[in-house]
Amino acid sequence: MKDFAERLRTAAIKRRVGPETILLVEDDLAVREMTCDILCRSRYLVLTAESERQALKAWERFALHIDLLWTDAMIPYRSTGLDLARKFRRSKPKLKIVFTSGFGAEICAGVPALTGGLFLPKPFTAAALLRTIANSLNAEEESPNEFN
Repeated sequence: MKDFAERLRTAAIKRRVGPETILLVEDDLAVREMTCDILCRSRYLVLTAESERQALKAWERFALHIDLLWTDAMIPYRSTGLDLARKFRRSKPKLKIVFTSGFGAEICAGVPALTGGLFLPKPFTAAALLRTIANSLNAEEESPNEFN
């Protein structure tokens, strides 16, 4: 257990100062809970949503505080992660965004906006998750037009 905790801390090195807030949009309960647990243990503040509707409600209340959108590329019931990214970027152009999907690169490769940004295929390890989050938060400004 100590080795796992040490690997989590090591993966989270180079984080910015302060607890960043992540909006985690994932329809699979097990993946959502696991991802939330890993992020919370690494001292991120996490808001979770299982659908577009819940994500939009969280955004309405907390948009000013959200630093990063972590979203499944495929969200059931009317929307996609790319749709959410576009909506949220309209009101917050500097929002950091990471996409994930269990469908992998072969499905997502047809959507340049997904593969052009940070993308983490499922399944992923805790270290890969934390490294991807840190890379996104520490990255230079992303182009606000990359999701157009």
